[in-house]
Amino acid sequence: MFVSTFTSPLLLFCIAIALCDARLNRMLSQKHGKLGEPFGHDSVLYSLPPDLWFEQKLDHFNVEDTRTWKQRYFVNSTWFKHGGPVFLMIGGEGEASPKWMVQGAWLDYAQHHNALAVQVEHRFYGKSRPLPDLSLSSLQYLSSEQALADLAHFITSMSASYQLPPHTNWIAFGGSYPGSLAAWLRYKYPHLVHGAMSASGPLRAVLDFPEYFKVATEALATVSPKCVKAVAEATSAISKMLKSTDDAKYLTEQFRLCKPLKIKNQLHKYFAW
Repeated sequence: MFVSTFTSPLLLFCIAIALCDARLNRMLSQKHGKLGEPFGHDSVLYSLPPDLWFEQKLDHFNVEDTRTWKQRYFVNSTWFKHGGPVFLMIGGEGEASPKWMVQGAWLDYAQHHNALAVQVEHRFYGKSRPLPDLSLSSLQYLSSEQALADLAHFITSMSASYQLPPHTNWIAFGGSYPGSLAAWLRYKYPHLVHGAMSASGPLRAVLDFPEYFKVATEALATVSPKCVKAVAEATSAISKMLKSTDDAKYLTEQFRLCKPLKIKNQLHKYFAW
């Protein structure tokens, strides 16, 4: 059992996180790389836009399937002038935040270019639920290919609804997974999307990606050199502890997890970590 051996690294880990500033805490608290909320003043000072709904196709690649569902989106037309571009913020693997419609650098760009700002929530996340359950039969419709087709259909329909000129430039924005979608959208639908701003978009799938750890190390080092060492030691300790049922129970208690860790096989270890 590793409890006594690795208590110190765990404490170092907790201390390191506590000492890190708000930016780092926010970075580490996000799950699966999903885009969080924008930095800046509290958006309670702003009037958040209402939920809008778009009738979306369930399966874009089966002409016999005519089922549709309601996809959520937001609009900010504060600076828009007819003939200006449309900035499309792409939602990712998490609920879309309306705060992005009142904060963020992309809105500075929208103001400068008199653009219409639009954010679309990704299928199966937040309130955009194509089907009522998450069964395997339902999740077959959760794919980046379907998501890209969602965006293409949205662009075509919204251009008609807003009576946008044929030459209107749509510019896609996204970070992390949505960054990939932004780049892929421009690549796959160049007749619809004039440009894309892809921030940290993982475009090439690789088995081992050590470059990410280099970037993470540099980010931690900007806060404290000791933070890097503490996180590295704690990560190693926790990885070893996940091999033991008793130590998994200890981790559950120490980190006050909502559900106990149950490590039965290698797949469980992966999802636990």
